[in-house]
Amino acid sequence: MSPNLSSAHFPPNQLLYEQVLYNMMGLLGLGERVRKDSLAVRSQSEEQMIVSDKNLATYPKECNSVMCKSSCMSPVCQLCRPCLSGDTVEYLREAYKEHLNRGDYKRIFPPSLGGLQVEGVSLEEYSAENQLQYRWFLGKCQLDGTWC
Repeated sequence: MSPNLSSAHFPPNQLLYEQVLYNMMGLLGLGERVRKDSLAVRSQSEEQMIVSDKNLATYPKECNSVMCKSSCMSPVCQLCRPCLSGDTVEYLREAYKEHLNRGDYKRIFPPSLGGLQVEGVSLEEYSAENQLQYRWFLGKCQLDGTWC
């Protein structure tokens, strides 16, 4: 532990140091709030309890459209469950758990989507996977303001 995070260094900051460590471990999934033995490997059913496919869903209207049911070419359709690769599903599950466990932390990427003013945002500078994740967060934001 860094000497600067030691409560022996400055006892009045003990609570602050504990919160920093608690939130960091929660964010990383090392110490979750679900159960006492949260460091143990979870079964698939336990993982599904924490993050199910419905938790990853965005753009329900578009994903139920004829366009998205017949093709994954549209950027929005790429976020529909049939179009997601196994790796992408895992990335989105991790992003969902990070959101649940963020504590006092703020998301770095994508940047805050407050106000949904993203019309002028160019995603071309991002990799294909980051563009997909950006659009996923935007879709989550449209469904629930806590994601913005």
